[in-house]
Amino acid sequence: MADLIQYLRQEPANAFKQLVERFAQKLWGIARQYVHDRHIAEDVVQNVFLEFYRGEKYRGINTEGQLEAFLVRMTIRRAQDAWRRMKRNLATSVEHLADFTADKPASEQTVDIESALLQLRPEYRLILHLKYVEDLSIAEIARVLDGAPENTVKSHLHRARNELRKILQGSFDEGSDLPASSAT
Repeated sequence: MADLIQYLRQEPANAFKQLVERFAQKLWGIARQYVHDRHIAEDVVQNVFLEFYRGEKYRGINTEGQLEAFLVRMTIRRAQDAWRRMKRNLATSVEHLADFTADKPASEQTVDIESALLQLRPEYRLILHLKYVEDLSIAEIARVLDGAPENTVKSHLHRARNELRKILQGSFDEGSDLPASSAT
């Protein structure tokens, strides 16, 4: 990765392709946790890469961790902006609601985890995504979240799991033949 950073400095146009290949999928997953729409998430990620490249923001980055954290923070900010714009537009347009569930099979016996995740606060969705989809450690998540204390990350992760468990438990209680359980 240090080679990629050096390559960015020497031949930014050529190295940029490698940068996109390395981080696009991860950044798309993070953006989607905020905007809940794959197309808007793609736009967010494209804009992040363009802004990163045009602004030569790689000049002050020296390590893989700094590069990844910077791109993730940029993605979070742009996704939050996009989500705010969507919420404003959503008040006048109901069509977006169908996009959230358009590509999911209908089944009464399947708990819709994505729907449950949508009920969580954005910061909880993000922490769960970083931990379980991106497989980041607590320390890595803390670094990505602008150097948040690790104990804060642990607390948010714990709360996010508990909230998700409650939501999923409610799904079982309301519409499933499975018995309700209070196991945690």
